Amino acid sequence: MTGLDERGRADKRAAILLAALDLFSRYGYRRTSIDDVARAAGIAKGSVYLHFEGKRELFRAGCEWILGEVLGNVEAARRKPGTATERVLGVLEAKFTHLFQLIGASPHAKEILDTTDGLAGDIVEKTDKRFLDVLAEVLADADASGELDLERVELTPAQAAALIFRAAEGTSKDASISVKTYRKRLQQLVEVLVRGLGR
Repeated sequence: MTGLDERGRADKRAAILLAALDLFSRYGYRRTSIDDVARAAGIAKGSVYLHFEGKRELFRAGCEWILGEVLGNVEAARRKPGTATERVLGVLEAKFTHLFQLIGASPHAKEILDTTDGLAGDIVEKTDKRFLDVLAEVLADADASGELDLERVELTPAQAAALIFRAAEGTSKDASISVKTYRKRLQQLVEVLVRGLGR
């Protein structure tokens, strides 16, 4: 297969995924069919099956794509300079605010989250593990620089990362608020937690 063929195949796969993600967001997983995806992508139904075995695999691939994008943003946020508060907030925003905007905006947010847990739980778990590692690295750096004092509160960077992760996860459950309000809540949460972990 030539490079041009491979690029064409990758472009078609991406078009299918984008169409599917849009439909899942607008109509939910259950109401979206392969026929709908093919129509939205402007291709024949059989072409969808050349790239994906079925709706389940298509949904999983969409989750993998979105969460890969999230991890890329998280890694970029980790490399940015700043105070402990700024760096922790940056990493949390790269994950939680991005997903809040994507899923929270959907009228089918609960169904999408339930489907994600059921069909792509392993992908989410792998992403969360990497995210926790990055957050722990940011906290360890802040501890080493003297901004934080994790020993004072008897926490390792990994334990502190897990606490912050769970608290941030809790703020993302209210889909009725705006992104602006969500960002403000996340900022307040980080300020309180980092102050509590500081010297």
